[in-house]
Amino acid sequence: MERGDTRCVSIATLQVIYFELNRVHMPKNEKKSEILPGSVEYLLDEATRQMEEISRTKDSLDTRGSLVISFAGVILSVFVGVFISYWTSQAAVTMAKTASFSFWFALFLTIAAMFALLLSIVLGLSVLTPKQFEVGPEVGMTYEVAHSPTLTLTGLREAALRSLVKGISRNAETYYRNVFQYNLASLFSVVALFLTVGVVGIILSSTETISEGGRSATLGILCAFSAITILLGTIKGVSMWRSTRQLIEDERRRFANFTDFTAETDRQLGRK
Repeated sequence: MERGDTRCVSIATLQVIYFELNRVHMPKNEKKSEILPGSVEYLLDEATRQMEEISRTKDSLDTRGSLVISFAGVILSVFVGVFISYWTSQAAVTMAKTASFSFWFALFLTIAAMFALLLSIVLGLSVLTPKQFEVGPEVGMTYEVAHSPTLTLTGLREAALRSLVKGISRNAETYYRNVFQYNLASLFSVVALFLTVGVVGIILSSTETISEGGRSATLGILCAFSAITILLGTIKGVSMWRSTRQLIEDERRRFANFTDFTAETDRQLGRK
């Protein structure tokens, strides 16, 4: 999330600069003046740069999402074949008769591991198909607006700047969600591997070559190991979600402040 935090500061800085340039040499009780033409060009260039950076970051995240899907898909395919072979064999039937708790616990861990891998694939796909991703002002509509006889070049640039700020803010929200989904997909894959270790351990400990005491001790250790894995995975997932939700709320609050400021500026300048 480090890059996400950096971009969050960058967007906030862009909005703060816009605010300050609208207040330059302006007494508190004086009506707001037009933004400086040169500053519009600077902010428009900066907004364009940030939009391009977010697009590049999205492409990089898409690549990592594809790798998660491939990794989880391969593991799921292998595990499904191996586990089906075991759970339909005579060894599973024997374990169910001689060690019913081990049988049901191993079966539970198997299903949990398969479900975790499936969720990892679904989350990886959601990274590749975000709900929204904006690229800037609609060119056709902007072309039509540019033909207005009352519109100046500075006004057109400022309108494009506002549209880009809106797009950057929404894309930042999408970026935060995608990073969370990617991290969660990776977490599910890791949890699935740890749970699979527990399944293998239970199967090996149920063999007749291990004494009853050793079998009970091994089973206890594997139960604790699996429980800790699930608990730590849950805590980490909840922590990531809270962090992501806070980033999204902060971004929405900054954009709301930006929208309120531009609306007040337009009102004082008599703009429609």
